[in-house]
Amino acid sequence: MTKFWPALGAFLLWACFALIIHEYLGNSLLGDCAIAHTEIKNSTTKEQPPQGTSKILKAEKPIESTFSVTADDGTSVFSFNKGFEITSLNGSVNVPEELTSLKDSMYTYLNDNQDKELLISIKHLVSEANINGNHLGILRARALEKYCIDAGINPKRITTEIIESTYEYDTKNNNYEAITFQFKEISNERIVQVEKSIANKTLYSNFAVRSFLPDKELVAYTLELKNYLKKYPNKKVYVEGHTDSVGTNNYAFGLGRANNVKDYLISQGISASIIKASSKGEDEPVATNTTEEGRAKNRRIEITIK
Repeated sequence: MTKFWPALGAFLLWACFALIIHEYLGNSLLGDCAIAHTEIKNSTTKEQPPQGTSKILKAEKPIESTFSVTADDGTSVFSFNKGFEITSLNGSVNVPEELTSLKDSMYTYLNDNQDKELLISIKHLVSEANINGNHLGILRARALEKYCIDAGINPKRITTEIIESTYEYDTKNNNYEAITFQFKEISNERIVQVEKSIANKTLYSNFAVRSFLPDKELVAYTLELKNYLKKYPNKKVYVEGHTDSVGTNNYAFGLGRANNVKDYLISQGISASIIKASSKGEDEPVATNTTEEGRAKNRRIEITIK
């Protein structure tokens, strides 16, 4: 018992000493670590990067916005709950489910408004002008052009502009506001290009002799052709069928397919007296017949207006 009190006193002395050392080290060392962690978080959420670079937000949810296709005066023609999705990682363009009906909406509008064209505006950051040798703005423009052409829209009625800008990506590296669509009046210069595309048109489709159905490109072209013939009533329409080299009697197949197109044009109100159907069969290939890709190019309908 005589040794208990000295031992207890020694223990309490060492305990006080340890607390003093802990407090000192905690303030001088661990305090700096806590400040550094806060600065890293602040820098990723609030720091404004240099002009023209990607500003990555650390938001809990991706940045999303509505998407409108506007007219010349800025009024909305079509409106959707979400826009095209681009990523900071590459030049791809994702079409969200909310834009499923956009293709048909644009296709119908441009068919009904032959004096309009589609202007596609694509923003890009300064830093995106050369990513591994690629310009992301150009890649996005190509993807959107293909998207519209696949919808049946005449490429000559699509204009793209690539705009150097600043905008933000969200935490998933996505942005929904960098792409805009606008319907605008076709300029006189563009009208010349559109008319050339109407006067010399090549169609690729399954113009089968027995199971022919007009595709969206032919439907849209027919509406453009009718508008063109109103402006030039003395013109004639020549429909020429071409085939690949596979099989026999290709001249007859080419003529049958050309007549299918002729009959469709007549059914849509174009006078039979100004349309002539003919065939070249396999005689005038534009590509090799040794590959499927080449044969697909040779199976075509050429329409010429003179």
